[in-house]
Amino acid sequence: MKAIRAMSFNIRFDCPSDGPFRWKHRSHLVSSMLLFHKVDIVGMQEVMHHQLHDIAHDCGDFGWVGAGRDDGDAGGEYGPIFYRKSKFDLINNGHFWLSEHPSEPGSKSWDTACPRMATWGLFHTKKTSQYLMFVNTHLDHMSELAKVEGVKVIKRMIAEEVQTASRKYQQRIGLMLVGDFNALEGSEPLELTSRPYHEPGAPGKGKPILLFQNAKYASQTKHHGPNTTFTGFSFEFKPQILIDYIFVSGGIQVLTHGVLSDTFDNNYP
Repeated sequence: MKAIRAMSFNIRFDCPSDGPFRWKHRSHLVSSMLLFHKVDIVGMQEVMHHQLHDIAHDCGDFGWVGAGRDDGDAGGEYGPIFYRKSKFDLINNGHFWLSEHPSEPGSKSWDTACPRMATWGLFHTKKTSQYLMFVNTHLDHMSELAKVEGVKVIKRMIAEEVQTASRKYQQRIGLMLVGDFNALEGSEPLELTSRPYHEPGAPGKGKPILLFQNAKYASQTKHHGPNTTFTGFSFEFKPQILIDYIFVSGGIQVLTHGVLSDTFDNNYP
């Protein structure tokens, strides 16, 4: 697969109490990040309906897929995937909830604080005729059990989609899982993400369906930037709060990896 630039980006929902950091003061900065860094595909978190359309308006070459987590339509935060239409054709897409009932809109399980979901898209790269499954999620910030079980739901659901696509197109499907995991390195949700996923009912047997690698450690070059991804719009450094990740599978090679710490007139986007 030809080199692509992928990103995970929690843009912070438009919160009235954020004052100078309200969305109306940051919208153009978020779009500028995507355009300046020549991002090809990005999974975003905490995106409200009007924020979604602001980004789509400012970034004309980007298409998007996603749905609101509250109702599967426009209610609540989205976890959308934005992609360059000049680089990808969207073949298929969907979403599901990280619960015991993944197809039920707004469903919650395991004491999660709010509905959590994953959005996926199957893309065909225009220049190489290869396929990419791109998955975006935002795990719960309160329940540790919900994080662990949420990862299990993602791996099970995506394994089915990857197998279906692989059989249909008769080729290996590149896979990227990105998102805000609300979990530190070494924690159970992160460790579980990197463990092989086998056919249900046959743990540890046969060839694994999914084998994710953390892009930070799979990168052919040294990590660039800070080792923290949470700022709260503050310049007071918060060491080692790394909660946002990119994982790869399906033969994808990682050329570079970094955490972007761009600022605009002493403001984070």
